[in-house]
Amino acid sequence: GLSLANHTSVRHLLDRTLRAYDKMMERKVNVHHYTKFPTFHTGEGRHQEPCLDEFDDAREVVAALSAEYRAAEHADFIERAMGSARSSVAGSTTSSSYAPSTITTMSDLRLRA
Repeated sequence: GLSLANHTSVRHLLDRTLRAYDKMMERKVNVHHYTKFPTFHTGEGRHQEPCLDEFDDAREVVAALSAEYRAAEHADFIERAMGSARSSVAGSTTSSSYAPSTITTMSDLRLRA
């Protein structure tokens, strides 16, 4: 059968994926496969250079999602999230450790994708 769960333990999978990604990028494992495609180049004509910013952007999204799940592990997550949402609406910025990124909901994540 299929089991669908929505809980914060998925954070561990996301963190493990981030660590694996960092190791792969550090050693440039399989990067050459992507540099063959024009999608992963910047510049014009002969001055094209490989650019893997798409991967870095995706890594940032996964890291923000992991931080969101980490923050959700605290019992007062909703109260703190609502407090930071109110203060950002009022125009002030907070340095709350529970505000991991500007992505605060799954709909925000979908809008960025």
